[in-house]
Amino acid sequence: METIKVNEPEIPQETRISFPIKFILLQLLAGLFGILLAVGAFSDSITEGMSYALGGLGFIFNAIRLLFKNRPQIILNIEGITTAKTSFKPWSEIYDEKVIKKDILFFIPTYFLSYHFTGGSESISINSLISAYKLNKLLEIYRERSGITLPEKNDLKRY
Repeated sequence: METIKVNEPEIPQETRISFPIKFILLQLLAGLFGILLAVGAFSDSITEGMSYALGGLGFIFNAIRLLFKNRPQIILNIEGITTAKTSFKPWSEIYDEKVIKKDILFFIPTYFLSYHFTGGSESISINSLISAYKLNKLLEIYRERSGITLPEKNDLKRY
C-alpha cells in the first residue's frame, strides 16, 4: 500500500478523476467476448445467441461512449468537490466526507465517495475510478489545504 503524505508537493492544486483507459479497454474486451459467444451460441439457440450479442454490443457501446466522452467523475481541489452527479460544493458546506464500503452483491465490496453538504448529500461509486485509500488521502489533503476545518458536532444541526 502506497503512503501519501498530507502535504505532498506532488499532489496538484486540482485532481480530476476519470475512468482509466484500462477500464475502458476491459469493457471493450468484454463486448468482443460477448460477440464471440453469440456467434457460437447462434448455432444452438437464436435467443441465447441474441442475448450474448446484445450484451456484447452493450459493453462495446459503453466503451466507445467512455472513450469519446470520458469527463471527470470527481474533481477535488482546495475550493471543494464536484462530481458527475452534483455541481460544485465548497469545503465550507461539506462535512462527513469519506469513502464507505457497501457489500452490494453478496460478498463483492463496492466503494463510494460519500459526503453531506448544505441541503443534501452525495454518494458516487469509485470502484472503477480510484482506490479507496488514495481517495481518502486526497480528501484529507484538499480539506487541509483549504484551511476549512470540519464543523463541530453541535453546528451540524443547521445542515
